[in-house]
Amino acid sequence: MQTLRLILTVLTIPLAFRIFAGYVPSGNIGTGGSFIAFLPGDVLPILAACLVGYYLARLARLPAPDLMGPMIMIGVLRLNGWIESEVPESLIAVAQVFIGISIALRFNGTRIREIATDLFHGTISSLAMIGLAVLFAIMTAEFVSSSAQSLILAFTPGGFAEMALVGFGLGMEISFVVSHQLVRFFFIVLGIPVLMAVIRGKPKKIDSDR
Repeated sequence: MQTLRLILTVLTIPLAFRIFAGYVPSGNIGTGGSFIAFLPGDVLPILAACLVGYYLARLARLPAPDLMGPMIMIGVLRLNGWIESEVPESLIAVAQVFIGISIALRFNGTRIREIATDLFHGTISSLAMIGLAVLFAIMTAEFVSSSAQSLILAFTPGGFAEMALVGFGLGMEISFVVSHQLVRFFFIVLGIPVLMAVIRGKPKKIDSDR
C-alpha cells in the first residue's frame, strides 16, 4: 500500500498540474551544469561531502540517508562558498532513472490478483491523502508567499527521493519541498507510536492471585 501511494503520488501530481491547473514549468528545469563546466577543485570536496554526509545520516538515523546526508553536507559547502559547480544534468538524469526503477521494483514478484484488495484500499486512501494535501496547500498559499504548486509538493504524502524527482522535473525549489517532507516524516515517526499506544489502550494488569 505504501508503494502504491508513492506511485500514485508521482503519477498524479505532475499530470494534474498540467491538465487541471494548466501549469507550465518555469523553464528553470535542470541545473544548467555539465561535465565540461564542472570545476576540478570541486570534485573531491563533493565526493567527500557525499560519503561523510551519508555515514553521519546513518548514525543519526535520518530517513533516506543516501539522500539526506549528502544534501545537507553539500548544502553547507554551498552556503559557505566552498564549492561552486552545478551537478551535471546528465548525471541527474541517470539518478532519476534509477529512482524510477527502485519504485517499480518494489512490486517485483507480486501478482495483481494476490494484492487486488490491497491495491483497492491503497488507491482510495492514497487519493484521499493527496486530495487533503492539495486542499491544505491551496488554503496555505493564501497566507504565505510560497506558490500553491510548491506547497502541494511539500504537503503531498510522497517520499524524499520521489518528491525531489517531481520537483526537479517541474522546475521547483527542491530544498523547500524536501524540508517539508523531512518535517512530515519526523512527525510520523514520533507521533504514530504515541497514537497507536492511545488507540490500543493500556495493557490489562495480570491478576497476581490467579
